[in-house]
Amino acid sequence: MALVYGNGEREVNGIRLGAELIALCVIWASFPMIISTGMFSACGSGANEAAKTATICYDILHSLPSNDQFKQTRNDIIELAEQACNKAPTFTAAGFFTIDTSSLFALFGAVTSYLIVLIQFNK
Repeated sequence: MALVYGNGEREVNGIRLGAELIALCVIWASFPMIISTGMFSACGSGANEAAKTATICYDILHSLPSNDQFKQTRNDIIELAEQACNKAPTFTAAGFFTIDTSSLFALFGAVTSYLIVLIQFNK
């Protein structure tokens, strides 16, 4: 839309479209990209931090004394570490794909390829 109406030669209802339309299209196109970048990186960071839970649990276990006073605490920490190892949390989009930084780059790559094809067909 910005390429078609942004050259300043078109008029819609008596309004000459130009640089304002290009700026508006850039803002409208960049807003979802900024939001998705933040969401994808937050989900990736959350999954990475959750993966570190087992390591932290085992470090805590090594620092606890081995007397009977901490027996229940040790059992709880072992159970948490096993759950962290066996059921690593991931963020998915309704189970179709995982949401992390690698899928963000795949999304940007797909959009870029699609735009290149569209520009080639426009000529």
